[in-house]
Amino acid sequence: DYNDAINYSNKSIKYRIEANGENDTILADTYNNLGIFYFYKGNYNEALKYYHKALEISMLRKIKNDRAIATYFQNIGIIYAKRGNFDKANEYFNKNLHINRKILSNDDPNFGSIYMNLGRLNHVLQKLDNSLNYLDSAENIYLQKFGKDYVKLGIVYLNKGNIYYDKTDFNKALMYYKNALNIYKLNLTPDHPNISKVYNNLGSVYNKKGNYEKALNYYQESLSTCSNPLSKTIILRNFAKIYNELKQFNQAEKYYNSAIKIAKNELGKEHYESGHGYLAYGEFCIKNGNDSTALFLLKNAYNIYLENFGQKNPNVANALTQIGNYYYIHKDFLRSIKYYQQAIISNVYDFNDTNFYKNPNLENIILDINLLYPLLGKAKAFYSLYSESNNINDLKESLKCYDLAVKLIEKVRDYLSKESKYTLTENVKNTYDNAIKISLELYKTTKDKKYLETAFEYAEKSKSAVLLASIRDVDAIKFGDIPETLQNIEKEINGKIRAYDKLVYDEKNSENPDSVKINLWESKLFDMNREYDSLISKFEKNHKQYYSLKYDKNVISAKTIQKKLNKNKALIEYTVSDSLLFIFVITSEKFSAFELPIDSTFFSNIEKLRKLLKNVSLKNLNVDFRDYSIISYQLYKDLIKPVQNLITGKDLVIIPDGILGYIPFEALISKLPDIKKVDYRNLFYLIKNYSISYSYSATLLFKDYKTKTTGNEVLAFAPTYEITDKTEKTQSFVLNKPGYTLAPIKNAKTEINNINEIFDGKFLQDLDATELNFKTNANNFDVLHFAMHTIINDENPMYSKMVFTLDNDSVEDGFLNTYEIYNLDLNARLVVLSAC
Repeated sequence: DYNDAINYSNKSIKYRIEANGENDTILADTYNNLGIFYFYKGNYNEALKYYHKALEISMLRKIKNDRAIATYFQNIGIIYAKRGNFDKANEYFNKNLHINRKILSNDDPNFGSIYMNLGRLNHVLQKLDNSLNYLDSAENIYLQKFGKDYVKLGIVYLNKGNIYYDKTDFNKALMYYKNALNIYKLNLTPDHPNISKVYNNLGSVYNKKGNYEKALNYYQESLSTCSNPLSKTIILRNFAKIYNELKQFNQAEKYYNSAIKIAKNELGKEHYESGHGYLAYGEFCIKNGNDSTALFLLKNAYNIYLENFGQKNPNVANALTQIGNYYYIHKDFLRSIKYYQQAIISNVYDFNDTNFYKNPNLENIILDINLLYPLLGKAKAFYSLYSESNNINDLKESLKCYDLAVKLIEKVRDYLSKESKYTLTENVKNTYDNAIKISLELYKTTKDKKYLETAFEYAEKSKSAVLLASIRDVDAIKFGDIPETLQNIEKEINGKIRAYDKLVYDEKNSENPDSVKINLWESKLFDMNREYDSLISKFEKNHKQYYSLKYDKNVISAKTIQKKLNKNKALIEYTVSDSLLFIFVITSEKFSAFELPIDSTFFSNIEKLRKLLKNVSLKNLNVDFRDYSIISYQLYKDLIKPVQNLITGKDLVIIPDGILGYIPFEALISKLPDIKKVDYRNLFYLIKNYSISYSYSATLLFKDYKTKTTGNEVLAFAPTYEITDKTEKTQSFVLNKPGYTLAPIKNAKTEINNINEIFDGKFLQDLDATELNFKTNANNFDVLHFAMHTIINDENPMYSKMVFTLDNDSVEDGFLNTYEIYNLDLNARLVVLSAC
């Protein structure tokens, strides 16, 4: 009962003043208590007044109580943070830290809450790396003093999850949220508000990952345990976003309005949460054509943010970006650029230039993916302006903005997990595609070959970015001045992480998942990931060569490729956007680029060709043959005919893009046959005229791989898939189809025996073709050859697998997952995968 507490405190103050005057030493504590009572009542103005009175009395004492003064500083800082005055909050939190560093030992638990407050504050200010450093300090103190189940670690991990969410590293965010939830479940009641927060944040991660059903379930869990109006508005807005994605617009609108109503009525019209509601609903209205309402909402959000946070703040920047989007949609390109420029200024601390043709220096930019959106808006608007004006400077400015956006993407991507790198790459592909388009437009307009080179550079940067980064990671550890002892530690921790990853994945996919095991293994995984991150952080800090190898951003140039190509070879690199196909052709004599329009027919033809190649139906032979011939010939006309005169008589190296990676170019036909008669054998396949090979990117193709020749030629495998009682259950489980097993591959043994007649080496078949034998021998051979089944997992690519003989070995299960390959020390110069 805060009112009774306040009454008794006021009586106490009255008696003490009457007895001892205004400077009574006990008065400061009583004023501080009054501040606390008003704080819990939500009356921040009264709370601040009494905290300041407590501080004033303490500062006037002859013998100052530093511990008490530090506490008052912290309490004042918390009030300023709650009111959105973050500069003042930062000032008082740092005063508190300064005093405590004088009077406490470095591992004192009181530092935990100090670091926590500074961590949260820096997060609000979008100083994400600073925030992580403070949270790391709090985490280390709590772990050392209280162990890994200490309740306040839940708050640390919740906040860390929020930071990784903002960094778009959703897998890491998920890991921290789940660990926070486990700690809270051990220490708190089920209706505690922090548990509701974690459920909400888990929902937001699954929303970003496109798993809307799981997201809605978590949001529902969160709402059912939530009584806090601030949290309620966030959850309701999240429901609205999901229903928007599901195109249930009436439901979305209902939730947006509910969120705004609660924020206005219970938190206040000027509260930043009201701003969030206006902004989200404004974005929704833009996309759904409610123009006048949209602009009103966005400007409202902007004014609230400006009042709460000041000009230099990502929330302000986001509002300005959305206003820019509004004017762009209405073709007022100059005005949209003005708002995008203001958004960039708000995002970058030391950049204030309102000149549209100026951009910040990337070296001074804090890593913030939010800066990407006004940059891309500005780039798009300048291109639209060029379409109206034909002013070449507008086109050049558009390319400058795209170039800065690409560099920002590369910087952000450096600090993400492999899985999150995939997500980011998918989401920003349009950036690369537009940069290619504008570079080629500048090449056509100016005839300056540097723009042709630039276009190819962007095409390369958009290709296999995750694979290239992974290879550079491995190279950095192997060749980046890391001592062998530390390399071994890295390998050991990584191996354990992958092993526990697999245990969790398999258990979750079993018929009756054991939640106790899953929780135990996820806890182990959390500890090991933390240990691994700490080790990599030391590598980056202490080993310059490692750092430069790992973060190398260079891709191969067209000129370098021309020098490396034989006269009889041609490299064809494709980039596919929604409406354009870009084709780069490089030979030792010539470098050309083509831009061709495509539509939905192009994409559906590729899907149809895939199906026709995979599923041959004896019932529909005539129809399938007709469809195959027409589609294959059409794709030949789209993909090869435009560059035919440059590649005639040459061997082809094809670098596909996106969906093109699913089709064999050899199977395209260069002439349309008589489609009345089924005759696959005599079609005009490209393989009859061209030797064709493939690569993920030209940079990877021509990379100087630092492998050592082993002297041993070929290691080859041809497993048996003979069914036993034991192996049938194993196969059914992994294939996720009860009763389904892998068929024998009839000629696999013949294949490797034929290779054995030409090459020396080790040729393992039947019961000898095991995963254990592969791992034991693989690093001693120059060529690895696998004639075996593979199982593709498009949802979780790291769990795609090669299937060896399933011998129920106690060490290996017979399934070599993609993630396991990263940990193998291979010296092979060539791997042949002969699989279905």
